[in-house]
Amino acid sequence: DLRLSFVEAQGGRGARGTIVLSDVAGDADTLSVDVLVDGGLQRFDSNGVALRNITAHLPLSVRRNGAVVTMAVAGEARIAAARASGAGVTARDPVRVTLPATGTPLATLTLDDAGELAAVDQVVTATMTPIRLRGDSVSGIPDIELSETRLTYIGRYDAPDGFSGHANLANSLARIDTPPLALERIEAEIAIDDIAGNGTLNVEIGRLLDKAETERFAPISGALKATQKEGKARFVATLRDTTQTIRVTASGPWPLDGQRDEIFVDIPPIAFETGGKQPAMLFPVLSALAVAKGSVFANARIGKRGDGWGGTADVTIDGLSFTVAGAEVANLATTLRLDSLGPLTTPPAQNVTVERIDLVTPIEKIDIDYALVDDRGTPRLDIAAAHAAVLGGAVTIADAVLPLDGSPVELPIAVSGLDVASLLNLLGVEELTGSGALSGRIPLVLSPEAAEIRGGRLAADGPGVLRLDAKSAADFLAAQGPSVDLAIRALEDFRYSELTIDIEREAAGDARLSLSLLGHNPAVLDGHPFRFNINLKSNVDELIAALLQGYRIATDRVGARQ
Repeated sequence: DLRLSFVEAQGGRGARGTIVLSDVAGDADTLSVDVLVDGGLQRFDSNGVALRNITAHLPLSVRRNGAVVTMAVAGEARIAAARASGAGVTARDPVRVTLPATGTPLATLTLDDAGELAAVDQVVTATMTPIRLRGDSVSGIPDIELSETRLTYIGRYDAPDGFSGHANLANSLARIDTPPLALERIEAEIAIDDIAGNGTLNVEIGRLLDKAETERFAPISGALKATQKEGKARFVATLRDTTQTIRVTASGPWPLDGQRDEIFVDIPPIAFETGGKQPAMLFPVLSALAVAKGSVFANARIGKRGDGWGGTADVTIDGLSFTVAGAEVANLATTLRLDSLGPLTTPPAQNVTVERIDLVTPIEKIDIDYALVDDRGTPRLDIAAAHAAVLGGAVTIADAVLPLDGSPVELPIAVSGLDVASLLNLLGVEELTGSGALSGRIPLVLSPEAAEIRGGRLAADGPGVLRLDAKSAADFLAAQGPSVDLAIRALEDFRYSELTIDIEREAAGDARLSLSLLGHNPAVLDGHPFRFNINLKSNVDELIAALLQGYRIATDRVGARQ
């Protein structure tokens, strides 16, 4: 047996410990030898890779031809390290590698004129057993679990300069617990140029899968290209959907240096259309969103913020028309500025416009100024002003606060110039039609489960006409007393000077309308004035359901993103 002892080179590189050569047989030019390491080699450090408590068995065939010595694996070789770290990760399990007996030279050693080792050329093909790696939360590297991985390394060691070369990893499966992800069909190539670790990294990922209980994104493929120089790396990462038509890129330095460095994320314009690209291709949670046309593009800057991560983003939506929850939305447009990505917040005066939303009745020319706010961990939407055209008039909301945690919210809706006939039709009062305009307030209280109207009142802007459908008049005025016939005649062509509608709705049940009228019919009692107070029942379930659906979408989507 021959025992070799090693000490680290200056700067802590190299190996420390003992290797035993046993069963040496042959002559000066050709011999076989078993290289045994059984806990004697305590450490090995080079190019940022650190191995501790190394064990190995390498049956080698060695040939010498002048100043050149070649070594090949004569039988299956095994190498293990109880601990290993490098590239921002630490092995939680022992690293175990096997090398097959290929007959191909494992290493070619070149000696100088003094017989000293000048260089080593290496060709290594190996298989690494499954392993769990602990990441670095400071650098943002997660814990990773790797399946069995095939390794190929071709490199060179120069005595004064260290290692250079490139390694390939193929057919790996990686799993990440936080966030829950799986990476399939990984192929990576690592090239090291010099002792300082300068080099390049190229990674191809066949499929990246979301393993969360509720799938957040559809399977995608990816690529990573990185270069390192003087201890600092720069990278470009690309993600693509399965159709290879939607692309997301991220680029920047790594690791990020304090508060200065940032990663830039770019999503080029994505044009959606019926029968073409749809949001659900990337995000299954949006499967209910059917986009007819429009485009979306975005970019973001992500970096270290204090002890955590943060960033900003800009999202532009141009002419997006879609159907969601039975509502058709036409030409939504906005440029959204996010001044924080965790939690999501915006500066004041964000604006979104919508040409038209077809609910129970069309809502047009929607214009909303808002801000997304994080109130000590509770997300909310602050509406500075919202305007829309509806029923021939307008509705306005000002200075409203919408909590996005599902708690009830009161919307003070101001109404102006609503067409009387259109409103009566919307409220389901089929017995009456008329002309004129109404204004007032409708305090609407919304929660994800229910909607209430508390103390709503609309009043006529001026005189108008109401006409009663005589065919249904008997049922309509059945509770109005003995003067039903006279009332029917008066209301068939009633010229009102005053008209008010009081609206109430509890969380469950129909809306209650109290209609108060003052006016006359020129053909009844020579135009004698009448005052009517009429209680009506109105079924506005469809309208309420649409409002609730919209509120749920806002709280579920935006609130969850926080």
